[in-house]
This record gives sequence, C-alpha cells and structure tokens, in this order.
Amino acid sequence: MTRDESSLKLKTMSIPNLPKPDETWPESAIKANQTLVEIVTKLSEQVDELQRQLKLNSKTSSKPPSTDRNRRPTKKSRSGRAKGGQQGHKGSTRSLVEPDEVIHCQPSDEHCSCGGAWVGREAFTRIQVTDILEIQPTVTEYHKRCFSCARCGRETYARANLPLGESRFGPKIHAFVLDLNLGSRLSYR
Repeated sequence: MTRDESSLKLKTMSIPNLPKPDETWPESAIKANQTLVEIVTKLSEQVDELQRQLKLNSKTSSKPPSTDRNRRPTKKSRSGRAKGGQQGHKGSTRSLVEPDEVIHCQPSDEHCSCGGAWVGREAFTRIQVTDILEIQPTVTEYHKRCFSCARCGRETYARANLPLGESRFGPKIHAFVLDLNLGSRLSYR
C-alpha cells in the first residue's frame, strides 16, 4: 500500500466504518474499541475546527489583514511628489529660549588645512542644550539634647519629631525611590 492510498483510507474512514463489538469480543477489547471511538471522534472534531480556522481571513473574521495567508501586497501608485516636506511647507523646530550660560566655541585647529589663520566673523550658529539642575540633597540635623534627673540621676534624650518615624531619609527621597521602584522597576537597594 502506498502512502497516497493510506492517506486516502484515513480520509474515507469514519466512525460507522469501525468494526462493531459483538458478544464474542472480550471485555478488554470492547473497552479498547470504545476508547478508540472516543479518540477518533475528538480528533475528527479537532480537524474540522482547524480546517475551519484555515479558511478564516480578514474578510470573514476580525483578524487583521496582515495575518492573511497568500496575501499579495498592494502596489502603491506614485503621486509624483518627492518624499519628505513639500515645497512651501512650514517647518517646525524648537524655539530658542533665553540661555542661562553662553559658551563661545573656538576652532579645534589653530590653522586651516591650507595653512591660513582663522579670522572670526560676525556670523554664528546657535545650538541650545537643555538639561535639568543637579539634585542637591538638603541635610537636616536633629540635636537630641540629653537630660538627667536632678533626684536619681537617670538620663534621657529629647524626642526628635522625625517626618517618617525613625527613617534616616525624608519624605521626598522615599517618594523618589518608590517612583523608581514602581515606575522603572528598579530595586530598593
């Protein structure tokens, strides 16, 4: 039997074509036959479902067009215009602001490649770099004064009203670390 003949038999085989158990069969064979019938039923249902799914495309379901099989890409017609910004298009750039510091740049070489000296002109280009201020921690020191009892001599220290209990860091640092932990998924350490 060739491979094509065996696949043809599988396609034509169905549950009614399976042999029916009779009274001459042992009980184990009857159970095996029932198990086979259940398996064939489940597998044929799965094959039907998979074949149904193969027929789905973007027109017959909610699937996006990019998942269609054997999809031919559509050819875009050229409009005749060049790529990018068109003639007369108003560009948009970041507006310049009043700088806090101005650095006057000098050429990296003292002379031109031809050997001539550089002469400064009035024309220049401006490049603005924006950055945030460096974070400077503020340290608050609490002096807990020592007191002693005039009668028994027992000592105690004044209670400091710290913003977050006994933590050595203030509420802003706690909020910053919590934001890094939850927002950026960084460790507390």
